[in-house]
Amino acid sequence: MCAMEARPAVFIRFCSRAVAGLAAAVSMLAATAVRAECRLEGFAAIPVTMVGMQPTVHATINGQDAVFLVDTGAFASVLTPAAAARYHVRVYGRGTQGVEGIDGPAYAQLARVEHVRLGGAPFYDQRFLVVDGLGRDVAGVLGRDILGQADAEYDFANGVMRLIRPKGCGGADVLSYWTDRPTVLEALPGYRGGSLAAAGEVNGARIRVGFDSGSAYSDMTLKAAARAGVTPSSADVSQTRATVGIMGRPAATWSAPFARFDLGTEAVLHTRLRIAQADLAGDDMLLGADFFLAHRIYVSRQQRRIYITYNGGPVFRLRQAPTVTWSFAGGPGDGRSGGDPNAPVDAAGFARRGAASVSRGDIDGAVDDFSRAIALEPQVAALWFDRGAAEAAGGRTEPALADFDAGLKLQPDHPAAQLARAALEFDAGRAAEAEADMTSAAKAAGEDPLIDLEIAGLYEHAGLWPQSIAAYDRWIAGHARDGLMADALAGRCRARALSRAELDLAVRDCDAAVRLRKTDGLVLASRSLAHLQRGEPDPAITDADAALSTGDRPFWALEARGLAELAKGLQERAAADLAAAVEADSRQAERVRKLGLEAALSTVPAAAR
Repeated sequence: MCAMEARPAVFIRFCSRAVAGLAAAVSMLAATAVRAECRLEGFAAIPVTMVGMQPTVHATINGQDAVFLVDTGAFASVLTPAAAARYHVRVYGRGTQGVEGIDGPAYAQLARVEHVRLGGAPFYDQRFLVVDGLGRDVAGVLGRDILGQADAEYDFANGVMRLIRPKGCGGADVLSYWTDRPTVLEALPGYRGGSLAAAGEVNGARIRVGFDSGSAYSDMTLKAAARAGVTPSSADVSQTRATVGIMGRPAATWSAPFARFDLGTEAVLHTRLRIAQADLAGDDMLLGADFFLAHRIYVSRQQRRIYITYNGGPVFRLRQAPTVTWSFAGGPGDGRSGGDPNAPVDAAGFARRGAASVSRGDIDGAVDDFSRAIALEPQVAALWFDRGAAEAAGGRTEPALADFDAGLKLQPDHPAAQLARAALEFDAGRAAEAEADMTSAAKAAGEDPLIDLEIAGLYEHAGLWPQSIAAYDRWIAGHARDGLMADALAGRCRARALSRAELDLAVRDCDAAVRLRKTDGLVLASRSLAHLQRGEPDPAITDADAALSTGDRPFWALEARGLAELAKGLQERAAADLAAAVEADSRQAERVRKLGLEAALSTVPAAAR
């Protein structure tokens, strides 16, 4: 048996070692466990870059480069309205096509793209749904209508996926060419048109398990959890970050202990899983990007089988991965990774594997891979930026600054890197250098609204409230119809509240933000802070409760509720909430203390107590 994690979870599988001289080391076309006449032809090798917990790839739309989310849980591929306009794709219909997400129905228009190329694979006259709500970071989603046209291998931990054409293979052949002893799952009926799913068990109860790379984390329905004897009111169950679907509506989510999860010959013992108040479209559980990062997966279209092997590390992640908001070296690349993507041979391969390691929380592994990439191509600024972002995610400010310094010497006018360095400079107490970087980034970015909004947030992060409020003022005045207006209003509300300036306007800003995004935890927590600063602990607690019910970014809600409870003389409850705030985000708590905000936030007028 193989040990994954001694505590709190133990992972068990039938161990196997790849035979020395795997045919993959010579070519992907022949494999250890495949008969001589059975050949796997590489139809397309696609570099995958993890951005946070999102697997992204580059494809071309009518010859133009675009970034897509790889979503094995989507039955159809999707374009955002902005991408359809940018790539001059003709859109049909008036939003009447129904699309069901985990957070409820959405409505889509239809579009047809003459030519899509993914890796080396061309797709002609491809239909896309056009749906809003995916944000600005991707042009859309690649779903099973494209991914299912061939066999597919997903090896996100090593920064690659492949589309494969088996030739001369039968039902007796094992197609996991990297090992002859995989876990083999029979795909359940409906996988071509419906979900990609297999049978599993939780606490001995049989469940239908879907494979959904578009979901960041694995989730189980309340009904399935109840069949396994677990409910939100069971012992040691706690609310956690909400599950959010394509429409942006959060679904209440809990972290719960389970004795056993089984998938074929693999099992996880004494683990915690997420359970969500969501409809998973007929599946009892979705295995998200956290599961994909911990496994190598081959989906056989012809055999209707799913082959999986365990990579190492935690199978299910309940805490968020370290925050890295961009990937600098996430370009198309050339797809090369030798015979086996477990052994990158070029800087791009090491960089992709490094990005996946950050998503898995393996900062040391990420830094090592980025260092190897830099050794191969030291003149590529993006590789220095990526290593700096990984160091920053691990709380290593000085090494991160050194890497951004080195990268910006190679590529001085890079707005995202300049803002990343500015955040680190603020953390290191170098405000003048940070402001210089922000000024330079604003000039280099031109009219980019995201850069301007990030600058306002950086001033807020540094506790420079007048500058933050002024920057939010400028952004709000110039972007009346922007989809990020709720973020800007909530940011200005926080900056006003934390500076104890214009508190009536702070609440007004947060009221407007809540109207735009009623169930956003950070927006509600921001209004809680504003009420607290106005000496209104009761509405502060009400808003904090609502924010915490979403499970979304809980630090500010816990901090505000704890201080409001302190103002009401509820000492024990206040101490528990403030301790929970530190546990939720110790680095944010340290920043709050450094800026002296705890003292400011607790100066609620005695008359309000």
